[in-house]
Amino acid sequence: MQHSYFDLRFWISLAALGTIIATGIWAQEGKAIKMRSDNESAVSNSPTESDIDRLTRESNWRRKSVDSWDTWNIRVLFIAGLAAVFLVITAIGVSRSNRALIAVTDELGRAKDRKLQSDLSLKDVAIAQAQDEASLANKATEELRAKNLELQNKVAWRTFEPDQRKEFVGKLSPFHGHLADCSFLAGDMEAFSFSAEIAAALRSAGWEVMPPNPNILEFKETYPPTIDSPIEKIDFGVAVAATPDSDSTSAAHAIATELNRLGFNAVYDPTTQNPHGRQVWVEVQHRPLGPQGKAKLGKE
Repeated sequence: MQHSYFDLRFWISLAALGTIIATGIWAQEGKAIKMRSDNESAVSNSPTESDIDRLTRESNWRRKSVDSWDTWNIRVLFIAGLAAVFLVITAIGVSRSNRALIAVTDELGRAKDRKLQSDLSLKDVAIAQAQDEASLANKATEELRAKNLELQNKVAWRTFEPDQRKEFVGKLSPFHGHLADCSFLAGDMEAFSFSAEIAAALRSAGWEVMPPNPNILEFKETYPPTIDSPIEKIDFGVAVAATPDSDSTSAAHAIATELNRLGFNAVYDPTTQNPHGRQVWVEVQHRPLGPQGKAKLGKE
C-alpha cells in the first residue's frame, strides 16, 4: 500500500513539473503573438499623429505591463519549477526510502519469525529436559520408596494380619482341646510379641494354651566352652515340637505348615520332649532375616 502511494506522488510531481514547463512556453509564445499583432495594426491603419502618440504611449505602457508581468511570471515559473524539481527529487527519495523500509521491514519480520522459532525450539528442548529430569526424579523417588519399604519389611515385627489370623484359627480348630505351650527366646521382645499372637489364636481355635511370660527367664544348662565344644548358632523362625502320639504330631505339623503358608518361617522338630503326655510346644525364636508374613509372600 505505501509503495503504491509514494509512486502516485512521484507521478503527480512529474505532471506538475510538466505543466509548469508547458505554461512557461505558452507565456512566451503569447508575448510574441501580441508583439506581432501590435506591429501589424500599426502598419495596416493610417492614423493621425495624435493617434500615433496616444497609441505609442499606450503601447509603451502596455509593453511595460507585459514586461512586468512577464518578469513575475518568469520568477514564479522559476520558483515553481524549482519547487517541482525538489518535489520530484523528494518524491524519488521517499519512494526509494519506502522500498528500503519495506525490504527492511520484511527482513525484520523474517528475523522475528526465525527468533520465535528458535525460542520455541529452545523452550521445547527445555521442556523435554525438564520432563526427563522429572521422570528421573520420579523414578528415583519410586526406587527410594521401594527400598524403604523393603527395609521396613526386613525389620518389621512378625504379626498376623486380620485375615491371616482368621485363616490360622480356622485351620487349627479341628485340633481343639490340645495342650500347647507357647514360649520365646528370653530378652527378645519381638519374639515375645509374635508368640503371644500365636497363643491367642490357638485359644480362639479351642486349644488349651500356656501363654508366654516375659517375666520368666529360662536358663539352659551350660558349661564353659572347650576346644571340643560345638559352635552354637542363632535360632531363627518358629520351632514346633510335639509328643510322639499321632494326634499331637499332626497338630504340630498343622501349626508349622500353616505358619509357613502364611509367610512365617517355621519348622517341625520331631524331638520327643515329654513322652508321657500329649502336648505341643511352640517356641518363637529370633526373627529371620528378610521380610515375613504378607511381605514375604508378595516378594515371592
